[in-house]
Amino acid sequence: MGAQLRVGERVLAVGEDKTGSLVTPTQGEAHAQATTFLTAHSITMTALGKATLSAGSLTLPINHGYVTTRRHNGVLYHEGGVKFANGTHSLALRGFVLIRRADETVLTAKFDGVRVTVAHVGQLKETVSGMQATVTGTLRLSVAAARGINHLIGHHVVAAGLNLGTLTSTITYG
Repeated sequence: MGAQLRVGERVLAVGEDKTGSLVTPTQGEAHAQATTFLTAHSITMTALGKATLSAGSLTLPINHGYVTTRRHNGVLYHEGGVKFANGTHSLALRGFVLIRRADETVLTAKFDGVRVTVAHVGQLKETVSGMQATVTGTLRLSVAAARGINHLIGHHVVAAGLNLGTLTSTITYG
């Protein structure tokens, strides 16, 4: 199934000739801090499946989902994942889902088969131009993700709420 974009009461399908992706984090101060943090703790990042990794930004292609225009609620399912490793421990996140409902937006992923909230998305901005919709927001580390990182490193180094950088999700349809 391709991604769908609901416009009013119509649903626009996003098939093979349509594109979409989630990029996180993008450039900026928080991105630089995240890169410095990973390097300082000898943590490597590896893209999994159809995900790509370039200059510290992870790109995950959209597999399917929907967005409503009236309230901008929706769910976008992404392919691929990311693996963090420090030589002795590793943590793989797969099946990322960006969820917007009511006034909350979260980024979730599966870890060991269990869906966890990776980050809360704040300062959400949505733009629609022609046949393209883009959502940006600030990623803040969740409690579950902070625990996973602390376990990976072997001691407490991060807390929930840490600014992870800017998320950008773009879908082109039509």
